[in-house]
Amino acid sequence: KIDEAEMLAPYYRVRNFALAVLLLALTVALLGAVLFGRRLIVPLQKLTESARQFADGKFDQRVPVSGKDELGQLSNSFNTMAENIQFAYQSLERLVSKRTAELNRSMESMRVKDAAIASSINAIGLADMDGKLTYINQAFVDLWRLAGAEAAIGRSVTEFWVDPQDAIRVITALQYQ
Repeated sequence: KIDEAEMLAPYYRVRNFALAVLLLALTVALLGAVLFGRRLIVPLQKLTESARQFADGKFDQRVPVSGKDELGQLSNSFNTMAENIQFAYQSLERLVSKRTAELNRSMESMRVKDAAIASSINAIGLADMDGKLTYINQAFVDLWRLAGAEAAIGRSVTEFWVDPQDAIRVITALQYQ
């Protein structure tokens, strides 16, 4: 008669072998998942961090391109986009600097002209296209014995012209030029 342990020995050997193979397969699968995950997650983390810094205004951010797969193509596209935006931003900054310098020169020129007009001994008034005064200097105020510039601003130039008809002809002629 065969003893129970002897009878079940092949079964236990097969079971132990199957458990060992299963454990080995699970270990390989887990190791493969970790390695695959790292290969996928690390580039995505780098891309995410670069995108975050780029959004914060650090336009010199680039992502290392690692391969020709979808992540590599995404990294390459990000780098191309970053270069284009950085170039456009630098161009815009140069243009703003140039325009600011031009504006400062114009403002300085206008300050000089304004000072010259304001201090002129000749009465000077500026009017819009409708003939309403928008600026007068102190000589104008003194000539017409006004309380101040605000007493004339917004009034028609015809009120200060010796012959109002001449004023109307001049305004009409200027409006059609």
